[in-house]
Formats: sequence, structure tokens, C-alpha cells
Amino acid sequence: IGYKNRHGELKGATLLLIKKIKYICKYAYAPKGFLVDYNDDKLLNDFTEKIKKYAKEQRIIFIKLCPEIPTYKYNKDYKKKKLSNYDLIEKLESIGYVHLKNNLYFEAMQPRFNAILDLKNYDVKNFSKTNRNKISNSIRKGLEIEVINNENAIKDLYQFIEYKKKR
Repeated sequence: IGYKNRHGELKGATLLLIKKIKYICKYAYAPKGFLVDYNDDKLLNDFTEKIKKYAKEQRIIFIKLCPEIPTYKYNKDYKKKKLSNYDLIEKLESIGYVHLKNNLYFEAMQPRFNAILDLKNYDVKNFSKTNRNKISNSIRKGLEIEVINNENAIKDLYQFIEYKKKR
């Protein structure tokens, strides 16, 4: 699903996986959350309202999403530092999202912690030989990696999807 502003610019997008519950009810899952600027309050509110409207039309009773929101950063000594986007969870709750409790063990389908690497400061030579071989094989088979900036991420993704549809 794409969200365009009144000028026709694509400003948000999401993948919704929909499953039927019983006869006419459905629920949806947005893996990794929405592709939207979570720091733009107006855009987030507008996008949320449009998603709610779409869900109602489709008889979807709830949408589960689990956006990657880094809230803490751990250093090498496992000391954690609170990040500035920690308040984003409260912002989402204030506009109607429900935050489920953090899982402590293995009671949820998603892990509680995800490792995120700073690729600008990471050397591929530090990967194991097996992983370096997998990367080399993928590149040999045609995998291309392209770095894009955040401003054009949605537009570039949309163009990629349109290109794949035409093929």
C-alpha cells in the first residue's frame, strides 16, 4: 500500500499480509512496520488514519506491526545508552497504537533484541570465511547493492517495484 500526499508525492508505504480469522474477520501484519518518516508527526498521523480506513474497508480488525526502533545502543562492555528515538514508542501509543510487552524469553515470534551493524564503520574482512563466500557467490549471481539516501528511499523503492511489474 502506498500513501501519496496531495501533490502526488509518495510519502509512505507498507506491506500488509492479511489472514482470515473465522468467517468474515481478518487481521493484517506489516513486517518491520511501515516505510514512513516516524519523526514527521503529521505524516505519521495521516498515514495511520489512511491505514485504519483501508483496514475498516477490508474488514481487518487489527494490524500488527513491529518496526525496527533502536532504543538502546550497547558498547563492547555491554553498557547500554538510551537513544533519542526512545520516545517514539510513546508517540505511537499517543495516536492509538498498543505496545505489547517486551518478551523476556521465547514467548513471542519476534526476537527481543536485533543486532544492527554500522556498515559505514564495519569491514567485511571481519566476517567469517563462510559468510564472505556467501557474499561473493551472491554478487557473482547478480546481487547488486546500492546505497541510497533516506530522502529518496520510498521513491526509489516504488520505481523498483514498478520496474519489476513490467518485466
